[in-house]
Amino acid sequence: GTDVCLQDNNWPCTNIPKLTSSNLSDLWCHPKKAQNHYHRHFSGLYSAAGITSLSQSEQWSLAISSTSFSPSPDQLIQALTISILLYSYIYICSFIGLIISIVLLICKLLWINVSAKLLHVNVNLGLLFHSPTANHGPHPYSGFGTSAPPSPYVNPALTNIVPRTRRADFKKISDRVTFTNIVPRTRNDFLQDSHQLTLNLNTVNNYLRLSERNRVITNTDTDQSYPDHPDRFDYYYQVLCRESVCGRCYWEIDWSGFGVCISVSYKSISRKGYGNKCLFGYNDQCWSLYSSPSSYLFMHNKIETYLSVKSISSRIGLFVDHGAGTLSFYSVSDTLSLIHTVQNTFTQPLYPGFYVAYGSSVKLC
Repeated sequence: GTDVCLQDNNWPCTNIPKLTSSNLSDLWCHPKKAQNHYHRHFSGLYSAAGITSLSQSEQWSLAISSTSFSPSPDQLIQALTISILLYSYIYICSFIGLIISIVLLICKLLWINVSAKLLHVNVNLGLLFHSPTANHGPHPYSGFGTSAPPSPYVNPALTNIVPRTRRADFKKISDRVTFTNIVPRTRNDFLQDSHQLTLNLNTVNNYLRLSERNRVITNTDTDQSYPDHPDRFDYYYQVLCRESVCGRCYWEIDWSGFGVCISVSYKSISRKGYGNKCLFGYNDQCWSLYSSPSSYLFMHNKIETYLSVKSISSRIGLFVDHGAGTLSFYSVSDTLSLIHTVQNTFTQPLYPGFYVAYGSSVKLC
């Protein structure tokens, strides 16, 4: 029947639309539209060929089978190449996205770590020996808790005379005493001015846990629910000692964890809220040494001084001569090595203080 169509002048094959890749796509997307379109061209062909009993769907199948679409090998190779490139591009983009996500996660973790070390420098301060006063005895003029800087060279017997001496007579004696500021040279010399520190429990931040008779301070990031008090640091992980330093005094600490901050501060430092006015080293009320496993940093009134040292010691000694305006930090091992010293005019008594961040602890002797 097809041969008749090809020979019939009334139905030349040139009038039959050719089935190409473009209208084949249209056929699959819009089968009803394509069926009606091709039926108009092939219905006369079927009649001329004597095919009258076919249904419309059978005629449509015959029309499709009479038209061939055979892509060339080059077209197949090109289509295959494009498919491979497309899928490769998709997988490469997915892989790059995964790498970027991992890098962003690492950067976030590093930023959290840096924030913990720099914004909230963690300070764990513990004294290096159990009780210096047990071997050397408390120095009668250690300077803790006194109202004026006494001389460490006054005869200890005066402590027994003072209660029996009139105030005017004592003034005559003290006026004749010559104050000599001699900087100690050895650890034993420093220990002559040592004293036992105790914490002021009313200043402890709620996230600092106390143990071993309040000699150990640990930051576990757990709220200890201490009672409210006007002197308590309510934001920063800080605590002050009860004793004030008005004369000559030396103490040592042993630290561990992310880092430590050894500070001396005026009692007037702010305790409530967030800001430089409350944070050790960031105002004019305190002087602070931040120590990490890799570096030392001295801070006062937001001025940073990075200190170059050969090694970091977990034992730090601090010496204060309030009258002479001297504040010195030492690395303690078999010998003492000076880390940093500052000269200043102290206008108020100084209170030892510590900053302890998450994962760090402080032990006092």
